[in-house]
Amino acid sequence: MKQKSVFLFGFYFLTASFMIGQNNCSLITNVTISVPESTQQVMQGQVLRMLNSTFTAVNLNEWSHIAWVKTTTNGGKIYKNGTLVFSGDFQDVAYSWGRLDLGAEFYTSYGNYFKGFIDEVRISNIERTAEDFLSHYSSGEPFITDDNTIGLWHFDDEAGTIANAQVGPNAEITNGLWTEGRFGSCVYYNGLNTVTSANLEIPTSNVTVEFWIKPSDFPVVPADFRPVSLYGVNTTSFILSSVNETVNYTWSTGDLGSSISIDPSTQDFVWVTNGSCNDTIWFNSQASTIIDTVINYIDVYDTLYTNINLYDTTTTYITVTDTLIINLNPTGFNPLTYANTILMYPNPASDQLTINYGDFASLAGYSLKIFNSIGQEIHSANISQQQEVLQLATWGGAGTYEVVIYNAQGVPVETRAIVLE
Repeated sequence: MKQKSVFLFGFYFLTASFMIGQNNCSLITNVTISVPESTQQVMQGQVLRMLNSTFTAVNLNEWSHIAWVKTTTNGGKIYKNGTLVFSGDFQDVAYSWGRLDLGAEFYTSYGNYFKGFIDEVRISNIERTAEDFLSHYSSGEPFITDDNTIGLWHFDDEAGTIANAQVGPNAEITNGLWTEGRFGSCVYYNGLNTVTSANLEIPTSNVTVEFWIKPSDFPVVPADFRPVSLYGVNTTSFILSSVNETVNYTWSTGDLGSSISIDPSTQDFVWVTNGSCNDTIWFNSQASTIIDTVINYIDVYDTLYTNINLYDTTTTYITVTDTLIINLNPTGFNPLTYANTILMYPNPASDQLTINYGDFASLAGYSLKIFNSIGQEIHSANISQQQEVLQLATWGGAGTYEVVIYNAQGVPVETRAIVLE
């Protein structure tokens, strides 16, 4: 029985248990693919005294438009980017608010300092609607004033310790840093001692508080951030907490969970997402390629190599990468190094394929050829330039193509494969 030796190389994110032969004769009808059961840190938002208002709302290092409403009947609503994310009730207690605090909450002294950016704060003596919030969010413009605006700060002063108000009293800034904001300038809050305050009588019902916010760090558990507060009797604040949340996965088949079993002979690929990145596995008659699409750079060196022994199969390799990496001319040094590396990306490709020959001068006399699945030569080039971009419209369609590198004597020194979608 002939033994083949192949390499599996890739990143930790996705693991697969399968072997795909060169000749697809439907002997393999079940493949199990697993992703790690793990947790991720998220920013959980709520409004103090709005009952059960916890929701995952604000993303790290992203601007979000947040609005909360308190009605005449103690009803409460929270909106993010023009979308209602919570509807409930405030505690049935007496309220009185005489100051707006940004960057911290006051209780005998300031605490729960926020780390990040705040821009465009508006307070209104009316219950603004979902249509109002969505219209503002979609406009890409700063807040505007109207008859119901009682406080509006654009934070476009760019310097000094005073934020001039378009409506209402000016705000005093302590230990703030002026920087680029969502619109124009804004104030950066350092999470230690930055506060902005404006004395303003704020309605305790039929009121809307809106602002743009971009956290730059997670609160240290068990503390939390209080970036916007209405100070007085029963102070009410917008709170950001850091929590660990189980990662939720969705598969292209519609399945949920950390693993899936599929028949690779009935479909070309399967993908999984955790909401922030996608991983795709392609199945075909030549090889199986696992693509980690969260990689957005070319130089991939942090790689785990594992030998796999396959028996009675003509599988040539299983590849985990967005970029086909071809190492040429191993040196005699220990640890092993290479004289040059050729990068081909993206892999799989659809419209065009970029080939970066690295230090092409070290490959004088070398050439590269590409063949289709029936052995026809579809591309040939002497390696004499840094980079070339191949247009794929005339290649003959989707499938796996063989890449062969020849040395100066015309001897093949490396054979790999790329996938055309």
